Amino acid sequence: MKDAKFPLDVQWADIDYMDEWKDFTVGKEGTGWNDLPQLVDELHSDNKKFVQIIDPGIKSDSVPADPTYQRGLDLDIYMKNPEGTDNQIAYVWPGQVNYPDFTNNVSWNFWAGELDMFKEKVDFDGIWIDMNEPANFQTDPREYIGYWPEEWYPADEWEQLKCTDEISNPKFVPRVSDGNLWTKGICLNNQFSYGLSRYAKD
Repeated sequence: MKDAKFPLDVQWADIDYMDEWKDFTVGKEGTGWNDLPQLVDELHSDNKKFVQIIDPGIKSDSVPADPTYQRGLDLDIYMKNPEGTDNQIAYVWPGQVNYPDFTNNVSWNFWAGELDMFKEKVDFDGIWIDMNEPANFQTDPREYIGYWPEEWYPADEWEQLKCTDEISNPKFVPRVSDGNLWTKGICLNNQFSYGLSRYAKD
């Protein structure tokens, strides 16, 4: 684009730059993204900016554990299931994830710390937050989801999520996809640092 004199102030990057779509990573050798830090330095030398996408869902089933996930686990900052007994699981681009509970102010420091560490690797100028509804592909049948290798989550072991609780299914629902508030999302009765999900009127 530079040779063509194409006007460009900011280069944006979607999740392709990540290692298997995991936050705070860069693609390995051979992916075409392992030299991202050098590309960003080149952009800066040409007086241009770089903005990258970050999804709040942190990969939770890597072996060995993803370092970002483990730091969050040690701080106990992930959203809990409705019973409050375990971290709530969701599925997005990297597969199984946990979401930080941003009603817990420890999560703020965790998130800022992860960004600080990643900025030492890739000198980004801004971030584009996506999938923060929080999103969840688990409400779809497995055959509709072609993002992952079959061996990650075999179809015969897939448990499609359906939210039947009262909070997820209020009496009034606007005209939305599938006629409910939880498709492509999590159930609305999860436990947060401030307690159970609450109606807006409360």
